Amino acid sequence: MINRTKLKKIKKSLRRFEKEEAAILFRALADSNRFLILNLVYENTDLCLTDLAKILNLSLSAVSRQGRILTSVGLVEKKRLGKTICYRFKKSERVNQKLIKLFGGKK
Repeated sequence: MINRTKLKKIKKSLRRFEKEEAAILFRALADSNRFLILNLVYENTDLCLTDLAKILNLSLSAVSRQGRILTSVGLVEKKRLGKTICYRFKKSERVNQKLIKLFGGKK
């Protein structure tokens, strides 16, 4: 059983935690294809829409739809190269802080 000081600290941290933002991120990562796309984009720089579609055996529109969702929550960014769209893991302080908060890390 925890003491009162620890209990107060836990309650205080809950108030600071951005619950709604966390829920949005978890919903974005709940789909297995989106999770795979994020993982692939994290491990491989600048994967294009067609590359992801071939790797995952999905249609271009399906990958595009999943990519839009990942872009909207700030996990990836898209880059247009002529007619080709490529995705890149978004390495930003804001996204890193979100993920650290989600998994309980301290910064």
